[in-house]
Amino acid sequence: MKKYLIGVLLITLLFTDAPVSACTGFVASHGDKVLAGNNEDYTNPCTKVWFEPPIINLAAKRKRYGRVYFGFDNFWPQGGMNDQGLFFDCFATPSLEVILSKHKRKYNGNLMDKVMAECATVEQALGKIAEFNLEHMRRYQTFIADKTGDAAIIEGDVIIRKKGNYQVVTNFYQSKYKRKKYPCERYNIAAGMLENCENISIESFRRILAATHQEGDHNGTLYSNVYDLKAGLVYLYHFHNFEDEVVIDLEKELKKGRHAYDLPSLFPKSYAAESMLKVYLERKDTKAENIDPKMFDSYIGIYKMPENIAPHTLIAITRRGKKLYGFYPDDPSNELMRQSENHFLNITKNGRIKVSFQKNETGKVTGISVESEGINFTAEKIR
Repeated sequence: MKKYLIGVLLITLLFTDAPVSACTGFVASHGDKVLAGNNEDYTNPCTKVWFEPPIINLAAKRKRYGRVYFGFDNFWPQGGMNDQGLFFDCFATPSLEVILSKHKRKYNGNLMDKVMAECATVEQALGKIAEFNLEHMRRYQTFIADKTGDAAIIEGDVIIRKKGNYQVVTNFYQSKYKRKKYPCERYNIAAGMLENCENISIESFRRILAATHQEGDHNGTLYSNVYDLKAGLVYLYHFHNFEDEVVIDLEKELKKGRHAYDLPSLFPKSYAAESMLKVYLERKDTKAENIDPKMFDSYIGIYKMPENIAPHTLIAITRRGKKLYGFYPDDPSNELMRQSENHFLNITKNGRIKVSFQKNETGKVTGISVESEGINFTAEKIR
């Protein structure tokens, strides 16, 4: 029992289920079309897109749907779609206590990854989410939709179902505004454009994304998506440039196995995006240190937590300038400070976590050993 409890503590320390701080999302259905749109607004330009292939194990009667995720260099999904046409994204909100699910069990990992891997519809997703304690949602809400046109906003204790042809979500609690006098102009713009849209299309959704995007170092729009939930396609845009478009065919990408892309690498370079990245990395960089940052490159990657510690949970190790970061890199406390060539220390307000990189006989990094409070476990490097 003690090992399990400390494992839960480590997950609390090392993984932050925290969405970005401002976004705009919307879903609409008309005839045989069901589309979802999203602007991802934040300060970290190190954006990623990655793919988790389906798993079918007939002997164990286990099935996990394939999925595409979008997010940052901690590889914690901010949003995505599975091969059944189920979509989700998260939206930061003011803090609000979640009460009704306090008595339920906590899921030690990424709950939405579990939902996306196991559910095909909004109804199934709501049923799965209802099994767990949702106190972790006290500072964000989740938007889900499926290819039938069904959609819902989960505000922790409150579920708001889609009524009519569309639903919009930004960064406030709609349940707190009974008369629909909403305090967010991005919401009002998107809802107004959808209300006046006779036929939804990729082009009409792109116009809504353009009209609601943000610019600047604080919460600028880093990437935008239009999901065709029936066709399994994602129309992707980078750094509020809606002229250059990349189309992701989920079925084709899943056939390539588990893989990932640096999202900016899919697009032509832009001065604004490159300038923001430079400033961001300089802000995270160390002052003059006699360290060759290339020594960290072999450590960069994705590591899988043991099933008995945190099922279906991944650790991301990344480098920014001359510093190595792990787990949720946007929190400065998650810097991995070098103690020796393979040994690092992560200092949190709750204690110290020792991280050691394991190598095989050829020098290839195969995993990381984590030690805290006398408990040890190894996370395997999977890419």
